[in-house]
Amino acid sequence: MNSTRSRTLQVVAGTAVLIGLPLVLFPSLYGVQLLRASWHYLFYEIVFYGFVAVPLFRCNRLIDVLRVAGVSLAYRLSIGALFGLAVSAL
Repeated sequence: MNSTRSRTLQVVAGTAVLIGLPLVLFPSLYGVQLLRASWHYLFYEIVFYGFVAVPLFRCNRLIDVLRVAGVSLAYRLSIGALFGLAVSAL
C-alpha cells in the first residue's frame, strides 16, 4: 500500500514538472501553441503510446497495448483539461 502511494506521488510530481516547464520557457504562449483538436493527432498519440507500452509494460497482446495506450491518452487529456481550467481561472 505504501509503495503504491509513493509511486502515485512520483507520477503526480513528474506530471506537474512536465506541465510547468513549458510555462517557464514560453510564458507568453502559456507553454503551448494553440491548435485545433483533430482525429489524426489522437491517432498519432495512440500509436505513440502503443509503441511505448510494449517495452515498458511488456504487453504481448494487441488488446493490452490498446488498453494501456487508451488509458495513457485519457490521462493526458484529463491532465491537459484540468491544467487549462487552472490557467484560465488565474
